Amino acid sequence: MKKTVKWMGSIAVVCMSVLGLTGCSSLSSIPNNVAPGVANKTGVVQVSSSCLNAEYPKTFYVVADKAVKNSPYLEEVKAYTVNGLKYIGMTEAAGESAAKLIVTINFSSTQANRMVVRYSMSAAEKGKICWTVNANCSTRPGDIRNYLPGLVAAAMPSVGVDRAVSVTNLRKYPQYVKAVMGSLEEYYFAFKHRSSLALPVCFLPCVLVRYSVSPCGTKQKSNPEYQRLHVYV
Repeated sequence: MKKTVKWMGSIAVVCMSVLGLTGCSSLSSIPNNVAPGVANKTGVVQVSSSCLNAEYPKTFYVVADKAVKNSPYLEEVKAYTVNGLKYIGMTEAAGESAAKLIVTINFSSTQANRMVVRYSMSAAEKGKICWTVNANCSTRPGDIRNYLPGLVAAAMPSVGVDRAVSVTNLRKYPQYVKAVMGSLEEYYFAFKHRSSLALPVCFLPCVLVRYSVSPCGTKQKSNPEYQRLHVYV
């Protein structure tokens, strides 16, 4: 009996270690594979979104608004956006002509006593808007690059959803930040190949958590904490 309890205790320790590695790390420690050296500093984000077509295509291509076509940060933000949209189940087309949904991105910042950083996506099918998402945060003046991945991450749960202005605390949902920053490969590897890991780990009830969002045309409570969670085992 004592041996059994000891063995179960060892499993619990391993389980806590695995979960700590995958879901509870601070946002500043998440590696940025898109733009190495850039750390996410976004914490609280205001998000608003609209949906005009619930049956929007899921094959997309990201393009830049003319206001940011010459921005030195454009390729980074495009990569964040592509990663995020793929994470929520959409498919990137090989080129603009092959895409059924064109997602136009824009971003900007203004600085006074505080810096306000903004990010937006607008998705259209054959020139008709299907959905839009706007995200912004207010912080002390600094490098805009440290806030762009967090804004993109905060926007993803609102894709294809009608939602008034809401407040998202990204520290509670690091999986979206990991996804847009391109650091989910190792995160998924541990679950996908858990049967080949050390003996105690292969028996762990490893789970992934994703948001369940309301369909187009419906309203949600503003705080993502009220969203229903789906758990995948």
